[in-house]
Amino acid sequence: MEDRRKFYRFDTPLAVKYATQKEKVEDLSRTRNISREGAAITTRRRLDIDDTLKMQFLIPGDNFPVFAQGMVVWVNKGQSIDKKNFDVGLKLTSITRADRGRI
Repeated sequence: MEDRRKFYRFDTPLAVKYATQKEKVEDLSRTRNISREGAAITTRRRLDIDDTLKMQFLIPGDNFPVFAQGMVVWVNKGQSIDKKNFDVGLKLTSITRADRGRI
């Protein structure tokens, strides 16, 4: 399969706080990988394709999180032993130029 990504993805486990626009309940997750245009995260609850998320990526050694908004573009059942997690692909739809440069 051809990789259509424009930017390199870093396999970096960052903490990320997120809330869906429809539920507005904040949850904590970890990134599997991240780039300037998207991320893959692992969640304990199922998200739906086209869900909009408000996110705060917590960067180690940085006092301020990276704020972004994103849209769910794919969801897969997680590969963990307990099979209770979901792998979620996100497209970043709103992020400042300064924050994008910090990723």
